[in-house]
Amino acid sequence: MRSLLLVLLLLCASRSDAIDLRLNSLVSGLANPLYLTHAGDDRLFIVEQRGRIRILRNGALLATPFLDITPLLSTGSEQGLLGLAFAPDYANSGRFYVYYTATNGDSVLARYRVGSNADIADAGSREILLQFAQPFSNHNGGWIAFGPDGFLYVASGDGGSGNDPQDNGQQLSTLLGKILRLNVSGASAQGAPNNPFASTGGARAEIWAYGLRNPWRASFDRQTGDLWIADVGQTRREEINFQPAGSGGQNYGWRRFEGTLCGTTNNNCGSTAGFTMPVDEYDRTLGCSVTGGYVYRGDLYPRLRGRYFFSDFCSGRIWSIERSGAGASATYTRTEHLATGLPISSFGEDRAGNLYALAFNGQVYLLSDGEPLTGPLIDASFTGAWFDPAQNGHGFLVEVLPGGGFLAWWFTFSPDGQQSWFGGVGQITGNRAVVNAMRTTGGRFIPNFNPAAVQNEPFGTLTFTFTSCRSGQVAFDLPQGYAQGTMALTRLTIPSGIPCSAAAN
Repeated sequence: MRSLLLVLLLLCASRSDAIDLRLNSLVSGLANPLYLTHAGDDRLFIVEQRGRIRILRNGALLATPFLDITPLLSTGSEQGLLGLAFAPDYANSGRFYVYYTATNGDSVLARYRVGSNADIADAGSREILLQFAQPFSNHNGGWIAFGPDGFLYVASGDGGSGNDPQDNGQQLSTLLGKILRLNVSGASAQGAPNNPFASTGGARAEIWAYGLRNPWRASFDRQTGDLWIADVGQTRREEINFQPAGSGGQNYGWRRFEGTLCGTTNNNCGSTAGFTMPVDEYDRTLGCSVTGGYVYRGDLYPRLRGRYFFSDFCSGRIWSIERSGAGASATYTRTEHLATGLPISSFGEDRAGNLYALAFNGQVYLLSDGEPLTGPLIDASFTGAWFDPAQNGHGFLVEVLPGGGFLAWWFTFSPDGQQSWFGGVGQITGNRAVVNAMRTTGGRFIPNFNPAAVQNEPFGTLTFTFTSCRSGQVAFDLPQGYAQGTMALTRLTIPSGIPCSAAAN
């Protein structure tokens, strides 16, 4: 293996750390798209404000809507079909949930089931689980999603008009201006167990957090479970709020505060004690209506990973926030990537963690870092020798197998010359391959090799993660007393005739 160090000249220069964010058009001609999500498979479900849910499959928009509830809706101002969430057990139950404004203006949370055709819902299966009045036509919120705890979260606006004339954001007796956390397993939506205000006199048990004006898109970080909430401001501040995983009961300040400023109805708002201030905010020089997004956790674009991407409906600017540290000492750094000029109404996430931006004029775009990548990131170009220069040349031989398999092996010697092989086969997901390792011992090199002495035993797992077709790392999870932790990997050889994949450079 050490002799392979002579081919280090094959190593290429590292890539720039600057993100090259791009929007890649996937589909156009939609009617005011407001949301995109998945059902645990490769289809993309797109919510149109006027009442239809469309399916994008293999790059093609299906002609027949998955669901059309147009007759049930009011669609003026900020009304319409606003939210969609598939049950965590959708593959078995066929249940999904929608949030819309009814013809009388009320907010409605309803449950449906898929029909006999997997691409068409049973429109007659509707069950209304929750309904509450909206005093005005604007500020209806509309995001719904299942959290890591299996409960359904709902973002509701403050009821509308301007400056929250009924002070709904600060009142625990109403569902307006809140994040709700619901148990939707029964015939009606109920406050989930351990909700923070369930035992507070006069408070609604469904409330998880409050003090919001019009939360326009929130999302859970699929890796950490943290909740990010974008809240549209009145006239001066657009804000991003952060909620650590599993915490609840926060008061985000509206209408006493607009971002970190005193609310326009209160010029002496006093101390921020008891309120949770936004982790980021911007004024009207950058936009006028924040659109919340997601933390990128996909595998195709490593430089995007861990960043929260969001936009503004008015300016079309797209930013990311990088969070460093933890708890009260955490810092949040915003970076602007694009000034698109598009009316970005929402973001979406697919099963693999890829991110999408929706423009209200009918477009859906894939976010990429540089040229868009398609297909698996790991291909045959990864086959060959990899080593860690900091570990005295220790390394691996790997092979990408047909059908998505990944083979890895290496060997060592004991002081008496005993030969030990380690290796196994695993499956590839994005830029990762997890191998269940096997240890083979009891053999020696010829002429002392004794086949009867060979023994095989399971030997933990190895997780290979590649950041390009020339660099990566392997994480060891082996029995106690053996290797633990990680080892950097650098490409040594590239098979003849198989260049470094353009998708992995």
